Amino acid sequence: SSGINAEWPLRPGDLVLTRSHDCDAINISNTEVHSTATSSDHFLIKFSCTFSHELGQQRILKTGRCIKHIDISSFKEDISNSALNNPEEYFNCDNAVNLYNSVLQSLLDKHAPLQEFSVSVNQSVWIDSNCQEAKRKRRKAERDSRRLKTLESKAVYNRLCKDSSIVINQTRDNYYKRKLEIAETKKDVYRTVNYLMDRDLSKTMM
Repeated sequence: SSGINAEWPLRPGDLVLTRSHDCDAINISNTEVHSTATSSDHFLIKFSCTFSHELGQQRILKTGRCIKHIDISSFKEDISNSALNNPEEYFNCDNAVNLYNSVLQSLLDKHAPLQEFSVSVNQSVWIDSNCQEAKRKRRKAERDSRRLKTLESKAVYNRLCKDSSIVINQTRDNYYKRKLEIAETKKDVYRTVNYLMDRDLSKTMM
């Protein structure tokens, strides 16, 4: 879920309109009304709301194999027990090439079947060097944990997963809080909020 603080002026007697769309069915808490320090008759309303964030970035489907998850020992054993180790199967060069292709294709389908996965088309604009470094450390710890398979390596990976999540979440939150703070018009505020709530996926947030 994503958190957001919103604030804008409201005069006594102003009408507050709401929508019946599902994405607007959110819980609002920590509501505060503040009078301004100017002669304006506007009041400042501050509140916090938490809502479920759907897929905001454009993503595309790709197909691939998770080669790094292959059990190497089992894979080698299947190759040893396959027709590749039967000399009688090699009639000529063309037959050998076809045999290699068919057997290895079959073994790959068994040990690393094709899978569909989605990837972001573009990297989020708020990703900075701290986020990238945290993600690099996490990926390295993940590889070490799978390679070493020790309690220590697993503990390091779990710790870096939490650390990277904190860095990424704080960076994203600070980016959008700052964007709301420097918004010059209500239209800018609504544009940011609409993007966070996925009301218009056709627009790219800059």
